[in-house]
Amino acid sequence: MLLRLLNIYDFKIDYLWNRLCFQMIFYIILSIIILKTKYYIHNYISFILFCIFSVIIDLILGNFKIIKPISLLSLIPNIFDDLLCCYIKYLIDKKYHSYWNVLFFIGLFFLLLMQYL
Repeated sequence: MLLRLLNIYDFKIDYLWNRLCFQMIFYIILSIIILKTKYYIHNYISFILFCIFSVIIDLILGNFKIIKPISLLSLIPNIFDDLLCCYIKYLIDKKYHSYWNVLFFIGLFFLLLMQYL
């Protein structure tokens, strides 16, 4: 939406493998801060290996040559998506809300949001 308002139709970061790496970074940071999640050493090792391989794949495919700095704005919805996932997990695990109720209201919100966009 923001990219459409600014008339930015460059190469989207969605085609990058590093987009998944950025999304994992945001989710891990949010889950450590909000949920106080403890990760084991093998979780960090696999995360680091995934990031290294995603950079290698993007270098082989030449995706870094096409991307412009302004197209990094497409990462903003990923941050909000990760924040929503952490909040859902917080409501279910810490506040003991039923997952049926949480997902119902989130689905209702997105249904109404998509009607008016």
